[in-house]
Amino acid sequence: MYENMKLKAKETGINLNLDKIKKTPNTVLSHLLIILSEQFNLQNEVKEKIYQSYFIDGLDIGDIDVLVDIAKENNIAENIFKEFINEKNIQNVTSKILVAKEKNISGVPFFEIGKDFISGAQSSIQLENTIKSNLN
Repeated sequence: MYENMKLKAKETGINLNLDKIKKTPNTVLSHLLIILSEQFNLQNEVKEKIYQSYFIDGLDIGDIDVLVDIAKENNIAENIFKEFINEKNIQNVTSKILVAKEKNISGVPFFEIGKDFISGAQSSIQLENTIKSNLN
């Protein structure tokens, strides 16, 4: 499975190092950092660094220390990030994850089109067919 992903990524100029990934992380803290970074208009930079840290560097993006480093690299103070990790914000992210599970969302991107949905990377033909089948 990973070999196909690596080949497709390489075709588009992305060098994934999936062999470096030791475990699937809990991404709640990563989501919190992304949400916080939106307040500073740094969400694109933070998302890119999180993706690079995981898919290229093989780091655990559920580890608070890894995320603190990413925050600091983007001029978000450690204390601001750690204060943002509170029960209310964690519950907000967790509730969105539960909604995704209820809808059987298991991949990104995810599209709800009429009565159908598409989860995970799909061909443009699949998207086109789904859209056409839901036109009135």
